[in-house]
Amino acid sequence: GPEAMRETAEWLLAQFPDMRMTIEAMVSEGDTVAVRVLSEGTNPGPLNGVVPPTGNRFSACQSHWYRVAGGKLAEHWATDLPAMLQLGVIQPPGGPPS
Repeated sequence: GPEAMRETAEWLLAQFPDMRMTIEAMVSEGDTVAVRVLSEGTNPGPLNGVVPPTGNRFSACQSHWYRVAGGKLAEHWATDLPAMLQLGVIQPPGGPPS
């Protein structure tokens, strides 16, 4: 509901105060919705409240998948690999570029 959405927005903005998400495409079938999103932001706050801030900026295409039940969001899955690579939270296979 609205309270959960507000909490999610506050959680994201604590990590990325300049967060911008642009929906590029959205499709649905049955109880499933898939969304391609361009997400951009700078990370001055702890990631998930645990990982130290990177101070890095990212701009990454992401896919978000939702399952709807009873008119409400029941599940959510997202791909965050491109953002995590750009933020330097994880390294690509073979280590950082030279």
